[in-house]
Amino acid sequence: YPPSISYTTITLSINHLLATLFLLLSLSRLASIKTLYTRVLAPLRVYGRSAFFFYVMHFYVYIGMRFLLTAMGFIKGDFGFFGSQEGNLPDAGFWCLWVVGLVLLYFMCERYGRFKMGTGADSLWRLF
Repeated sequence: YPPSISYTTITLSINHLLATLFLLLSLSRLASIKTLYTRVLAPLRVYGRSAFFFYVMHFYVYIGMRFLLTAMGFIKGDFGFFGSQEGNLPDAGFWCLWVVGLVLLYFMCERYGRFKMGTGADSLWRLF
């Protein structure tokens, strides 16, 4: 089923408001706002320059973490999508591993972004 019109409207509204905010921050002439934009939002630019790479690699990173945790005995290994949630990490452990995965993906995306910028303008790597 397609998403409801109210869900679509609210998510698109938030996306457009954030895009407008980022644009206004980038066009600001105030030094303090420029510093905020360049330093705090830099990770978002790294992820954004290689968004498809991030999307594909996040599956491998988080599934790899699950295999590793299962092999080490921290969680029970049911790898089905609709398997039992019994034996999984508590919420705090989940969020900590999510942040660890984001950090790993940040460095992977940064390296891939540098590789992609080093290729020619007509390279197929620029599409991904």
